[in-house]
Amino acid sequence: MSALPELPAGDDAPPPAAVAERLASLLPPPDREQAHALLMQRILPSAVAGLEGHPRFRRAVELIYGDLGEQLLAAEPEDRLDALEAAADEGDIRALAAHAQALAVARYLSEHPDAAGRAGEFLNADAEQWRDRGADAIAQEASTTEDALEAWSERVGDEHPKLLETRRTDCVHARMALGSARTGAFGTVAGPLSDFLAQVGAEADRLDIH
Repeated sequence: MSALPELPAGDDAPPPAAVAERLASLLPPPDREQAHALLMQRILPSAVAGLEGHPRFRRAVELIYGDLGEQLLAAEPEDRLDALEAAADEGDIRALAAHAQALAVARYLSEHPDAAGRAGEFLNADAEQWRDRGADAIAQEASTTEDALEAWSERVGDEHPKLLETRRTDCVHARMALGSARTGAFGTVAGPLSDFLAQVGAEADRLDIH
């Protein structure tokens, strides 16, 4: 039987505060306030981003809850705050990589608006809002995001070097996407951006990174 506290019953997804409270309860009392803040401010917003409208939203939230809970239970109680901080860092890189991709898509479509009809799921809400702001604004946001990515890499390299290694490919893909978003050059691409360009029928050299 799972040691995880039960989530509130019902058909609707439990509110983030309820999820955070139950996960934080798995930590020693002195660490619970900091754990709750990490969950509410960094981990859960990133984890549920894009799930609104999901046909099984409650189930998706339950899976996120179960995954985080099992990560915490796998660690010794005194190590669970560090495990939660690593989970927050992992959520941060996922969010940075997704934003980098959206900015690159936005930059391409701002200059090739006829391709928007073929963009499909790549033209998400983030990409859509930046596409409407134009190339200069996209380039500025790309530079700001590059700074955030480098700050993440430096900090995580010191605090959680194993995480930095496992997310190395995400970092490289994000840097390349941000370079395209900043300059408007799409000659050599990698990762999801190469899939987007293939979908809209653009020619580019694909760089495979392992």
